[in-house]
Amino acid sequence: MGALGTTPLDVRTGTYDPYAPTAPLTLYATGVRNAFDLVWHRNGHLYAPTNGSAAGGNTPSTPAPLPASCTRRGYTGPSVPALTSVPTAETDYVFDVKQGRYYGHPNPLRCEWVLAGGNPSGGLDPYEVSAYPVGTQPDPAFDLAGTYDAGLHASANGAIEYRGGALDGKLLVVRYSSGQDIETFDVAASGALSNRSTGIAGFTGFSQPLDVTEDVATGNLYVTELGANRITLLRPRP
Repeated sequence: MGALGTTPLDVRTGTYDPYAPTAPLTLYATGVRNAFDLVWHRNGHLYAPTNGSAAGGNTPSTPAPLPASCTRRGYTGPSVPALTSVPTAETDYVFDVKQGRYYGHPNPLRCEWVLAGGNPSGGLDPYEVSAYPVGTQPDPAFDLAGTYDAGLHASANGAIEYRGGALDGKLLVVRYSSGQDIETFDVAASGALSNRSTGIAGFTGFSQPLDVTEDVATGNLYVTELGANRITLLRPRP
């Protein structure tokens, strides 16, 4: 949105600087790749189901010297090599999106070079990209605490905060590909997600589901299924 009295606002790349001190439209968070939905939970946190990169993609390397624009975000490292045809796919995610944080998808124009969690140690690191040399640190702004696994090849898409009944306050996330179901997360007041649950009775057996919404007056859920070309009604148990 633009500032009051100045809409519409042209924010096309190359003509607008979201980093300008007086910019009416700025970047809240970055590195979120292919997010299908946004959910503002009653706890005040913003959640975004997001599809990770498939195998076979490329990542950028840090140039030397770093562009002068990197001083804008105080970036001094890590230094990372480019990767060509990354052999492994990322998992899909749900992010607890926080202002000023980075969520793993590089963009050299913003001095963001490291894919996901890098490869900081010789052991198994959270959201590591094993093609990086061991010792490759994640971006300093990478929000590991706000990154949650939604399932490999899941295609995490539509999401809601359920209101009422036994599921009250849970985050429901539709998975279009692997699973073709609705998974749930417990949601803490702090924003933390836990107890990811799949295979829930009544939440499986869909055909390429894309989205879900709730009639909060009844607790009924409506699931759009692309593969079956239908909308399916789910009623809560009495």
